[in-house]
Amino acid sequence: MDLTSFITLMLSQAPLVAVAIAVIILYIERRINRLGSEVRDLRDSINSLTGLGEALLSILVNKGHLSRNEALALKASSIIPHTRHYTMEDYKKLMEILDKDLDAIT
Repeated sequence: MDLTSFITLMLSQAPLVAVAIAVIILYIERRINRLGSEVRDLRDSINSLTGLGEALLSILVNKGHLSRNEALALKASSIIPHTRHYTMEDYKKLMEILDKDLDAIT
């Protein structure tokens, strides 16, 4: 096989290879978009649960089953630092404030 035959053979396969690569790229893109959608759904579910927990705590406080201090402590215990903007030092400061009597702070 000479060089021109080899180049001709390779050029004849180029459209098939291009189509295969395009199909693979579209498949991967759809999978990534689906994964992003699932992550957004999970985030929304977590936010809903957080809102539900806060609503339940406020109901318990309004009915007199929990004091405001207890409700604040329960809310704070679920706050775990996990970003670079909210650090463990911030968490410790918040816990020190929440451990104080509410009437002593105001």
